[in-house]
Amino acid sequence: MQIALGADFRFTTPDCKFSVMEAKWGLVPDMCGSVLLRELVSLDVAKELTYTARTVDGAEAARLGLATRACEAGGDPMEAARALAAEIAGRSPDAVAAAKTLLTTTWSMGTRDALKAETRLQERLLMPPLKNTLAAASQGLGLPVQLAFKDRQRDWKGTGE
Repeated sequence: MQIALGADFRFTTPDCKFSVMEAKWGLVPDMCGSVLLRELVSLDVAKELTYTARTVDGAEAARLGLATRACEAGGDPMEAARALAAEIAGRSPDAVAAAKTLLTTTWSMGTRDALKAETRLQERLLMPPLKNTLAAASQGLGLPVQLAFKDRQRDWKGTGE
């Protein structure tokens, strides 16, 4: 489960099984499991799952926040993941990279530091030549002239460097 918890999105079937199993062997979660778990569920849920090694199905995993989405019975999680990936791929790649950086680095920061990081990333996206921003705006606003993301700033790293 630790590997799945490290993904940006987790799609499952309702009958899939999830468990923090280390308690069965007298261990604690490893491979970043404790850090990843605390980012997805409340402390009491993390404690219950960790202390008991209880198995939850995909539907409950989605309700608890362990899974992004449980597809309907007979649904295809891979297809749902591909559809989401295609939707994201249609957005500004620089904005997606910046958003991932923003959310990942600021999730547990104080408000002041998070807002500073947000401003730095936004400034980076708005720096000339603005090809990425103009392409996103032309597509997002449905303008008659559609600019392509392929001409965006080539040096974007998502870090503001």
